[in-house]
Amino acid sequence: MGPEETDKHHAVNYFMNTTKKGDKFEDLVYIKIEALLKNRELGLDPDACTIYQKKGYYSALREKDIIVDISIEVFRKGSSEPIMIWVIECKDYGDTISVNEVEEFDTKMTQITGLNTKAIIVSSNAFQRGTLTFARNRHIALVRLLPDNQVTWYSNFDGMPQYPEALNPKLFEDALTIENFQSEGRNFYAFGNRKIFADWIALFRHF
Repeated sequence: MGPEETDKHHAVNYFMNTTKKGDKFEDLVYIKIEALLKNRELGLDPDACTIYQKKGYYSALREKDIIVDISIEVFRKGSSEPIMIWVIECKDYGDTISVNEVEEFDTKMTQITGLNTKAIIVSSNAFQRGTLTFARNRHIALVRLLPDNQVTWYSNFDGMPQYPEALNPKLFEDALTIENFQSEGRNFYAFGNRKIFADWIALFRHF
């Protein structure tokens, strides 16, 4: 195998490994949200909602569908068309999330025409600080799920994890923007509509 073939082989392997890692992260997010939805914990009626992975939504500009990672369609009783769609983008790339990536996602959302969409980006990596500003002004919620090796858990006498009671905005900003942030007792940090959220339930119920 020559140098060019070797480089191509390495590039293909890297792409496949990255894709597999991203799909695993997306599956974990989907399973968690699906469970909360079915248990009626998100403030949404599961009988009036349908959750999908990799569903396409038509873009008139592209003249074809835009495929989104996870979506939740909310229906009014008796209607076959959704009145609202949650669109959730999952990123597990091993690098910080730039403004450009969020701008690209926002552009896709504007192409899903005729629908009331609410957008969330979920990442295992940090967001660049400018990304928070852009997301705030475009009403995009950002969620960071910290890897296990960046969280120290404490247990009470029942052996159940203990979570910090106070929600500190500065701490949340650090958790969202510092790549190697080390957390004590929390792996979920979210920001949206100029507010911070400690779990999926609070985030969905607010929006």
